Amino acid sequence: MNELLTRAKVSFRRHAPRQVSWPLLRARMYWMSGLDDVHNFGDQLSPFIVDRLFRLQFKYSGIDAADLIAVGSLLNFGLTHMTGQTKPVVWGSGFILEGGPWAGHPVEWRAVRGELSRARVQHLTSRRLAVGDPGVLVPLAFPELASVPKRHRIGLVPHHSDGQVDAVLRAAAHPDVHVVNAVAPARQVLREIAACEVVLSSSLHGLVIADALDIPNAWTPVSDNLHGGAYKFADYYSGFQAEPNPQDLPEMVKGNDAWAASWRPMPGRDDQVKNLIEAFPAPRRPQAYAASPDRRSLVSQFD
Repeated sequence: MNELLTRAKVSFRRHAPRQVSWPLLRARMYWMSGLDDVHNFGDQLSPFIVDRLFRLQFKYSGIDAADLIAVGSLLNFGLTHMTGQTKPVVWGSGFILEGGPWAGHPVEWRAVRGELSRARVQHLTSRRLAVGDPGVLVPLAFPELASVPKRHRIGLVPHHSDGQVDAVLRAAAHPDVHVVNAVAPARQVLREIAACEVVLSSSLHGLVIADALDIPNAWTPVSDNLHGGAYKFADYYSGFQAEPNPQDLPEMVKGNDAWAASWRPMPGRDDQVKNLIEAFPAPRRPQAYAASPDRRSLVSQFD
């Protein structure tokens, strides 16, 4: 009986429209679970965003069995670990290494993180791919972040591999600096970032979330520890027709008032929000979404 039920589920998942199969069978999503029990908050955002926005609860699976792949630099990993068992939807993922066109198993392309990633996969689909990291949807998925009071002048979000780098330890001793632990639970990290007046980060998603929340921010690389180097940053910023602009962490801590006053939100971010939502293959989606006049909150209504 169990074997027959399993076969029936496999057949249903394979042939039924996802608008039916995803809600009924609790679809499967891959996100980077972390190495050595390190769970980077950015890699954990996918299930929260999808649950909040589209009322879909996904269960974790390996990348070779996933129905959906979203937040993170997952495409290089997919090249070597997808077996063709499923044809997952890619929604907002990106490459972490330079390279040529996608040469992996077929997937359904809906959105990728940046223009650098799009250039490597657009030829595989007739659909014009949306561009953007789904992290930009955080204010829409978590509107309560708009009311978090500012408690910290400077939020420092080091990549989990940078936590013990000398530059980070010295900056952490500054009285205006609050260090945000990037491997804390994702919702805790979001609240801590929202409580900062400015953000300095060597973590990509520290910058993505700060951009999404209209918090002045700067990329402050402090080591050569990150796999792929600057590529994923260049990919993210290419989605705004911009380039990464690395800054010196000690100088930014000392002179934060000047650069924060001149900071401006990323142009085209609201278009990314709209395009990402429209690109998601969901049975339910936000019926309306709009930025407030000061661009500091997003309002959603669900059908």
